[in-house]
Amino acid sequence: MLYLFSGQVHCFKTLFVAWRYQNKNVKYYLLYRKSRDSDNAFYFHAKCDKIKGTLVIIETEDNLRIGGYTSETWEGNNISKKDNTAFIFSLNNNKGHNVKNNLDAIYCNPFFGPCFCGNSTPTLLISNNCDENGGECCKAIDSNYDGYIYDYEINNERKNFKIKEYEVFEFKFE
Repeated sequence: MLYLFSGQVHCFKTLFVAWRYQNKNVKYYLLYRKSRDSDNAFYFHAKCDKIKGTLVIIETEDNLRIGGYTSETWEGNNISKKDNTAFIFSLNNNKGHNVKNNLDAIYCNPFFGPCFCGNSTPTLLISNNCDENGGECCKAIDSNYDGYIYDYEINNERKNFKIKEYEVFEFKFE
């Protein structure tokens, strides 16, 4: 199976292992693809909710590739989850930001796709019916992710974005 981001996922996997999980074998599996499975949040949750260790990669209509990783599951109804291994990134801008220690990393809501950060201010959010509603990023001062993040930095300084494609991969460490 050819993944939309296969080159980036393989490169990302190599960097991810070197950065976080040295000396571990990593395998990844495509769980969800918007163009194959629907842009409705229900289908994202049906395929991804009970899976730990997921990588989300988004391609915007402006050809930006942004996303995030969490070791937590996406299941839950309006709850935030802490995950000190979570991070968000921009492949185009070569930027990555870890979640701040002991702060909420993801928000689980059956009416949203992936949402990185707490329910008060999502740092990176994919809306339900994202072909129509798109996604959004937050300003740095509102983020639960570290580093000096400029306003909407991972999305080229824009709050909202339209989604061309997004995929969710399960990462398994052996």
